[in-house]
Amino acid sequence: MLRRAVRLDGGSSDSRDALSEVPISSGLGSPEEDLGSRHLATGGRSENAGGVARVMIWKRRKKPPVRALLFDIGGVVVKARLEGFLQAGSLVYGCSEKVLARHIASLVEELERGEIDSYSLWEELGQKLESKGVGKAQDPEKLERLWAQMLEDSLQVDPEMLALCRRLQGKLPMGVLSNTITEHAAYLQKFGVYDIFNPCVLSFEVGMRKPEPGIYQLACDLINTPPENCLFIDDLKVNIKAAKACKLQTHLFKDRETLEVELKKLGF
Repeated sequence: MLRRAVRLDGGSSDSRDALSEVPISSGLGSPEEDLGSRHLATGGRSENAGGVARVMIWKRRKKPPVRALLFDIGGVVVKARLEGFLQAGSLVYGCSEKVLARHIASLVEELERGEIDSYSLWEELGQKLESKGVGKAQDPEKLERLWAQMLEDSLQVDPEMLALCRRLQGKLPMGVLSNTITEHAAYLQKFGVYDIFNPCVLSFEVGMRKPEPGIYQLACDLINTPPENCLFIDDLKVNIKAAKACKLQTHLFKDRETLEVELKKLGF
C-alpha cells in the first residue's frame, strides 16, 4: 500500500557567503591598525585612512547539508522504453508520429495530473484527429488494452538502482517525486517499487506535475525538509532546472555509478 502525505522529522541549516579580508601592509600602519580598520571595497581592493590596502576574497559558497533525497522513478529507478508508443499509435490512428505527438502532448499532461483518465485520453485524441482530418477515431477500450500491454512490455525495474535505494534506507529520508499515471503506478506497486520511499508524491494523485513549482514545494513539505537540504534526482533537464529554481539541490541522472560517486561525496 502506497504511503501518502507522511511527514518525517528533519532539520534545516543556514549558509551564508563568506568574505575574507586579507590585509596587505603598506608600511604606513601597524598590524593592529591593519586588522582593525574599516574600509570601502573598490574593485576587490580598498584603502583605509592609514593607507592600508586590502584584498577582498570571496570564498566559494558552501552547499547546505543534504538531509533528504527525492527520486524520480521513470528513467531513474525504472527503465521505461516508450519509444514504440508513437509508432504503434500512428498505425492505430492512421496518422504520422509527428501529428500524433503534437495532439497527444496536452492530453498526457492532463492524464498525469489526474484530470482525465486513460479512456478519456484515447477518446478525446481520436476526436481531435478525426475533426482535423488527420486521423480516425478508434475504440477507446481497445486502445486502453493496447496501452496497458505496452506499459508492461516497456517498464523494467532496475535491480541495481533499487538495491542502492535500499542501502540508503535508514541513513536519511527518501521520497518519490514522479510524473505518472494510475496504470503505471499500479503496475510498479506489484513489484514493491514504492515500498522503500516515504512520501510518494505521484502527479496524478496531487493534481500537479513536474516542472510545475508547486509539486516540488509539496514534496519538500511532506518529507519535512527545507528545499535547500533536499537532493532531487531526475533524468530530465527541464525538471532539474525547475527544481533548482525552487532552491533544491539536484543531480541529473545519467547512470547508477555516477550517482553513487555523488552520494559518496555527500557522505552516504
